[in-house]
Amino acid sequence: MQVTYLDHVSVLITDLIMPGMSGMEFAREAMRLQPQVPIVLISGFIEKSEIEAARAVGIKEVLLKPDTVDELARTIHRLLSAAAITA
Repeated sequence: MQVTYLDHVSVLITDLIMPGMSGMEFAREAMRLQPQVPIVLISGFIEKSEIEAARAVGIKEVLLKPDTVDELARTIHRLLSAAAITA
C-alpha cells in the first residue's frame, strides 16, 4: 500500500494494525506528504512504548478502543480547532 494523495484531508484517522501496512507506517508516509495534517492512531491494544513511538513520529493523538466514538469526536474537534487557529 502506498499513500499518494492527501489533498483536502483535514484529519487522518488510522488503526495501528492494518493489512499490508501498519498504522505507524501509514502515518509516517502521510506526514511525509502532508506534514500539516494531524493524525489520530486508534488501537484496541497498544503498549506504552508504541504510544511513545507514535508521538515521536508526530502522531497527535492515540485513542484506545472500544471507547473511541465520543473521544474521537472530541479529538477531531480539538485538532480542527487548533488547525483553524494556526491557519
